[in-house]
Amino acid sequence: NISAIEKNSFLGMESLRKLNLKDNFIEMLQEGCFNGLKSLKELNLFNNTIKVIKKHSFLELENLGRIVLG
Repeated sequence: NISAIEKNSFLGMESLRKLNLKDNFIEMLQEGCFNGLKSLKELNLFNNTIKVIKKHSFLELENLGRIVLG
């Protein structure tokens, strides 16, 4: 299981359109953690224990149309 997403974790995955991170133990999203995901349209973070979202965590997600939190 994943507990944190570090900066630049997804570099080199520019074509990725959907990212499913549901049902983990993610507590923190670091600044720049989604860098490189310029084509991402859907991000699923459902059923995590997110306590901290650092500034600029979602900065490069310019095509994001849907995010699922809960």
